[in-house]
Amino acid sequence: MSSFMVANHTADKIPLPAANDKIKTGAYLVSAGHCNGCHTQVDRKILDFKNDMYLAGGSLFKRDNFTVNSANITPDSATGIGAWSQEMFLAKFKSYRDPKTYAYAPGRYNTIMPWTILCNLTDGDLKAIYAYLRSIKPVKNKVDKWPQ
Repeated sequence: MSSFMVANHTADKIPLPAANDKIKTGAYLVSAGHCNGCHTQVDRKILDFKNDMYLAGGSLFKRDNFTVNSANITPDSATGIGAWSQEMFLAKFKSYRDPKTYAYAPGRYNTIMPWTILCNLTDGDLKAIYAYLRSIKPVKNKVDKWPQ
């Protein structure tokens, strides 16, 4: 892992967690990847995240050919990823290493998730993200992935 650089500006350095602390490493990666930017709803009145909906999905993204809601990635077993094993979680990311898996089909069901980037995370990083996501508060929030 290394620092992130955005538009010729290096963010304030956040110390890397101990390599053996999966939850803190996962928290670091989720923060650095700005997962809450899509997976946490925004209160439009105050233009800030709904903290009680942290990573609970339901953020709507309208594109020319499709509309999609972000997924609930909290450990809620009914509406989030609580029923996913670590192996299922890793397999979801790694499946996008095959270009046939993410072929774009205009006008069809698509995603804005940057799978083609995230699929290259190491198994160790994916396991750390999984451990962190399992440690956060589960939020019951059923998301309609592709609303009409």
